[in-house]
Amino acid sequence: MAECNPQSKLVFEEFLRKRKLYSPGTELNNKATAFLDICVPKEGETLVVTGAAGAVGSAVGQIAKIKGCRVVGFAGSDEKVEYLKGLGFDVAINYKTMTSLKEALDKACPKGIDMFFDNVGGEFYDTITPQMNNSGRVAIVGYISQYNKEKPEQGSAQVQ
Repeated sequence: MAECNPQSKLVFEEFLRKRKLYSPGTELNNKATAFLDICVPKEGETLVVTGAAGAVGSAVGQIAKIKGCRVVGFAGSDEKVEYLKGLGFDVAINYKTMTSLKEALDKACPKGIDMFFDNVGGEFYDTITPQMNNSGRVAIVGYISQYNKEKPEQGSAQVQ
């Protein structure tokens, strides 16, 4: 595994310290630093975050907003959607009440997707990746859609 960019790590550590969340070596620190190194957010780009209301997804979304990005987050309840909106996410979607993931993405990301921070895998990965813009970047950091299944889904959703 490649070493992270020291500047990315410093930016993220400062973000966490200001929010009194800093704890060296935690999974949150590692995954969110991976966001900065893999996705390399640029002002004006669009980021989609799955599992956005969790510790990692919410931190990544806030960092992207600080970097001047448009942020779309998916969460599993109306309360979590409100939480994401309160954090400054441009669009927050309750995946349990939407009718179509593709339609939700088309509406939320009319110019396509530049970065995808995937905590979930499965249908989200399969639906989001074809909508990525040229030179889009994907950070796969979780696979929660498959954790409790006896047999993982087959096809491109089974990224390992």
